[in-house]
Order: sequence, then C-alpha cells, then structure tokens
Amino acid sequence: MLKGDEDKERREKYLGYYDTFWSGPNVRKELEAYAKADDDFRYEILQGFIPKPLVGKVTTGRGPPWKRSDTFFTDFKAHYPSERILHETDKSLIICNHASHDVRLYKEDIDPTGTDKSPAAGMSYMHLLVIPVARVYNAVALEDGDCIEEMREHFKTFWREPDSKEKIIAAINETMDRRYKEILTAYDKAEASAETSDATEGHNNPSEERRKHLEDVMVKCRQYASQCADLLRKMDQEYSDYMGFHPHPTTSVGHLHMHVLFMDRPEFRTNSTSAHDGKTIPARVVLQVINEKRNASDKNPDTKSR
Repeated sequence: MLKGDEDKERREKYLGYYDTFWSGPNVRKELEAYAKADDDFRYEILQGFIPKPLVGKVTTGRGPPWKRSDTFFTDFKAHYPSERILHETDKSLIICNHASHDVRLYKEDIDPTGTDKSPAAGMSYMHLLVIPVARVYNAVALEDGDCIEEMREHFKTFWREPDSKEKIIAAINETMDRRYKEILTAYDKAEASAETSDATEGHNNPSEERRKHLEDVMVKCRQYASQCADLLRKMDQEYSDYMGFHPHPTTSVGHLHMHVLFMDRPEFRTNSTSAHDGKTIPARVVLQVINEKRNASDKNPDTKSR
C-alpha cells in the first residue's frame, strides 16, 4: 500500500475515534477532572487509569501511592527513578518502553505462566515513548497540535545529540535484562512453592531444563540486540522514522504518549510484535485531523461548546 493511501485509511480510522470520543456526554468535564487530578470524579468515558487493586499502593519503589485518577505515566518523575528518563524538557519526557523489544521473552515456552504474551512485547527494537509532563489525556482529546509538535521536536533534538544513540541502546538493554530477571524471579517463586509440582505438571521442561532454555533464548536475544545496536549507531542524525499514537479507546494507558519506533524497517522488527500495528496512527495524520477540526471550529465557534 502506498503511503498516501495508507495515510488516508489511517486518517479515516482516527477521525472515527476522534468524533466518537467527542460525542460522549460530559467528555469535557471528564477531561477537566483528569487535568485537576480529581479522584472523586466518576469517569465513564476516560480509561487507562491505575488498576483499582493498585490504588493506594507504591509499586515502583518510590513516590507517593497511586491515586484513582493516575495512570502509569501520570507524574512520571514522582513515581520512577531518573534513570528511566532518557531526556526531558519542561514540557515532555522521553522514556523507554517498559516492555522488552524481543517477543521471544513473552512466548509460552518462556513466560512463567506458560501462556503466550507476545502482544506485551515492544513493536520494534527501539520503542520509545514521549509523554507530556502535564496531565494530558489521549490524542483524541487534543484540540490543537501544540503538544504533539513539542514532543516531536523534543525527540528530534534528542536524536541529534552525540550520546543519544548510546543512551537508547543502554535503555533497551536494561529493559531486556529486567524482563529476564522478572522471569527468573517468577521461576524461583514457583519452585519454592508447595504447589510447584501441580503448577508445572505436564510441562515439557522440568525446572533445570526450563532455565537452560531461558539462557539459550537470552543468548539469541542479546545477539540480535547487538546487531540492531550496530545498525542504530549508523543511522542519520536527522530522525525521519515513525512517530505515532494509539487512540482512545484502543490504548491501555490513558495519559498521552507518543510511540517512537521503526515501523517501516523490517530489520528492527524481526523479533517484535505486530499486534498493535493496526491501531497505530502516524503523528502526521493525527496532526492533520486536529488542525482540520480546529480550523472548522474557528469558522463555526458553536462547535467549541462540545
């Protein structure tokens, strides 16, 4: 499919999400409540908040307990260590996707639950996120493109810095290693449990074989990551690859976040998930729709009372 045809298809899809969102009753009140961190407000349209069982808890090792109106990206600096932030301005942060890029670490033969969690993996070797510092909801909630423009320029500026690629590579490796440690910890707990024999009954890999299999897979994951890192280091200083959004209601985190990845470079996606490709809308298409809506609103002020 040609890029123009693809953009047209994505535009129609995003336009549908945008119009549906703004047709919801009291949507503006919900957006205002989220912006004010209103924990007492009853949100019926907005979604992607902290799961109810985690409200009141600290799950990241630092920061205040999660509130009902929080998302995993809300007030990011208060909840996560500074190492998770690759670059920042007073308006936005660049962070690495929490999930590893390598789908093999989420397959049923590796995942501690024995189920296939491939869609949880990243969408390409480099899968970064740019998030606003302020409480801003999903891309469909934007009425002007200023926030997106700032996030795009922020990433392009970061990409030009001489140490940006090494920071990205280090963050990707850390994410991969964190997933590896999570799996090992889960294996340890399962083996220490009195229910281990029941939980693993019928599994093809006894404990030692399962760990050996994980180590073999990790060797392959690290080899592939090293190859991708070499390719990344050779890329141009001007970033011209993919930036996009998952529009409400297809996103799992309500706070606005822009995906930065290599959507159109197969060499960086060999071992990543394609499960979310269909819902990923290019930033340029999102901006086009927002600007069209804004121009129409300027010509017809009555539409601003949505």
